[in-house]
Amino acid sequence: MRLDYQSGRTGAAASLGFDGIGLDDYNKDMLLIQVEGQLEERLKRAAESTGDEPLAVARRLLEEHLPRPNDATIALLEQWDREDATDDPEELARRSKEGEEFMASLARNRRESEGSNARTLWP
Repeated sequence: MRLDYQSGRTGAAASLGFDGIGLDDYNKDMLLIQVEGQLEERLKRAAESTGDEPLAVARRLLEEHLPRPNDATIALLEQWDREDATDDPEELARRSKEGEEFMASLARNRRESEGSNARTLWP
């Protein structure tokens, strides 16, 4: 069994577009996966059990199990949030003051570099 898609293909193969974007939006993509033996039978059984075409099942499995491009970055940002989490009122006040000073510094730098007519993004 061949599962493939190519730009400009129609029918079942066109269902392999990503994130709801049809294959007409791609002009040079091509993927060919040779599925044989027990793996082919497992894919066919899975397709029969869901009432889908094997190509749709393969696409769903790829979408569910392959990491998205930003997954590692998001995981790192979430880890930093957990590491920095606090409910200490003094620490929260210090962070707030630090943020306000930083924003004021950015605004001041913008006014100094662009002159008195510089657009103020925040007070």
